[in-house]
Amino acid sequence: MHVKVVMLCKGRGADPTTYKPDRDESQWWGRRDALARCHAAFLHGPTCADHSKTLVLIHDEDWAVTTTTTATIGSSLPTERNLVAQWKSAAVSSRPGSGACYIQSHKADTELSADDVSNLDSKRKVLDHLHANCDLEFIRKHNLNSSPEVVLRKKNKKDLVKVWYEWTAQRKSLNKESSQPASLKQSPLEAIFHQQLQPSSPNRRVIAVSLHESFAAELPCFHPFNVSNQANADSNVEFVLFLGAVRDMFPRENDLLRKVCAANKVQLTSMRLGPVAEFTSKILTVVAYHQASGVLGPSLLRLLESKSNSQTSKVRDAIPPAKRQKTEASESNLGSLAQASQTTMHVMCSVPLHSKELTTDLNVRDSVLWNIIRVTVVTLWRSHIMTSKAELSTKLTLLFQDGLALTLDQSELVTTLAEQHQAAPSEFQILRALILKRDSVLLQEREKKGPSLSNWKESADAIVSNSKNESNEFHVMEVDQREASADFVEGIYSTPEASVGSKTQSLLVLMDIQGPTSTPKVSHSALVAACHKLKLNVHKMAILPHTTKILDREAATITMIQHFLYQNRLLSFLSSGDEKE
Repeated sequence: MHVKVVMLCKGRGADPTTYKPDRDESQWWGRRDALARCHAAFLHGPTCADHSKTLVLIHDEDWAVTTTTTATIGSSLPTERNLVAQWKSAAVSSRPGSGACYIQSHKADTELSADDVSNLDSKRKVLDHLHANCDLEFIRKHNLNSSPEVVLRKKNKKDLVKVWYEWTAQRKSLNKESSQPASLKQSPLEAIFHQQLQPSSPNRRVIAVSLHESFAAELPCFHPFNVSNQANADSNVEFVLFLGAVRDMFPRENDLLRKVCAANKVQLTSMRLGPVAEFTSKILTVVAYHQASGVLGPSLLRLLESKSNSQTSKVRDAIPPAKRQKTEASESNLGSLAQASQTTMHVMCSVPLHSKELTTDLNVRDSVLWNIIRVTVVTLWRSHIMTSKAELSTKLTLLFQDGLALTLDQSELVTTLAEQHQAAPSEFQILRALILKRDSVLLQEREKKGPSLSNWKESADAIVSNSKNESNEFHVMEVDQREASADFVEGIYSTPEASVGSKTQSLLVLMDIQGPTSTPKVSHSALVAACHKLKLNVHKMAILPHTTKILDREAATITMIQHFLYQNRLLSFLSSGDEKE
């Protein structure tokens, strides 16, 4: 199954001067940091060998379209620096097949008539016009996606003009079939939407989905919906998901999407993935997880069928009362319900570094430092956190090899950075905040007599004891980095949603950040031993399906744990395991 995500974002995508890979301290400009997180979460997140993914960025100042697929991403670490460098290179070359991604520029009235193209004074200008106006699939079909030098050695001007005649004829045919005027002139965004909605082959059909947390319909993938009997229902369907990146899609953009879908006879539906507003990058992790688990396609088809049969209410009525109540409160802007339960999630992450190795130096930003940043962002940040009352509060403790433990509170860190006008969690700003926290903790450790930094047994006992509060329920999950078992994937989707009450619940998550070697971390082993000492039941389980070569493994794991908590299913699932034991 193929899933394409199309995101509308601010800025100019085809201007190489806007990409500054080495300006680490200012990647928040143009929200490159957010776009980099979206890229990492979707293309380097949960995946499955027989599924493919495409990420498309539409820049609203120059209508440049940046396209990256799982087939072209390569194995380089998706840091802000690496991705911004890739985008800069693509903006310079501006031709298909030249790198990890491709940037195509769409400007108003740039298409020439077939006769005008034939009158261009060189075959290079004809080729440049083809690259600027034809979609990538068409370019590849005619073997024009090599370097211009290679193409121009094999093709003469007559050959290229013939290709352009074929393109104009194809566009006229599509316009005729969709009852549009024969004119080829469209607004840039209309042309882009039209291009993105084309199937990869004639025997496939496209379904478009608009994503936003304000939509009433929620993806019906959890209990009481059974997806197992529809595992192959989406084999000939390609899904194209539309949403905003950093910003929401504007009303005029949604109107235009509906118009283009109608013209192309593409079914369009709208939905949300859950009741809680999240960062776009975390939304894309959830999309990737549902796809890798085999439930995204069948669930979307079920949602579409229910709407086409005017049975949306049946889907809504099947949602448990607790979630319906939460949804109605959200839609009425009433905030969190007073009777809602308060859940605390504390992630304790063992890091294969000494605390002194925390640095903002770009030249040594390896996978460990990048994963520390990703884990910090997904644990402590979510959309609108400064203005909402979350039912889930989070903490993160980073445990370094030298015995230093940095505990970061969600509201404290996010609020502090916002007050310093550093609300965007870019890589540089996260690392700088961690370094300041490290220096502060080290100063406090020198001024008091506590457990030695290297004495993990005493430190772990104290950390776990302090984490176990006066909750009605307390659960411990040890994350296994291997591939999730079918029992977990099937179990979490089939677990009924727990009813909302006034009880407080806590989840302690123990996990490793993977280093160059797979040697067990002393801190992790000490934490597990401390839990057993307190007679706490430790649930060891893998979360991610098909985890081979997932660079964003740790962040994706935390994001999905949060999502299952938002759905009020994870703690019920863990409790059912306790009962079986």
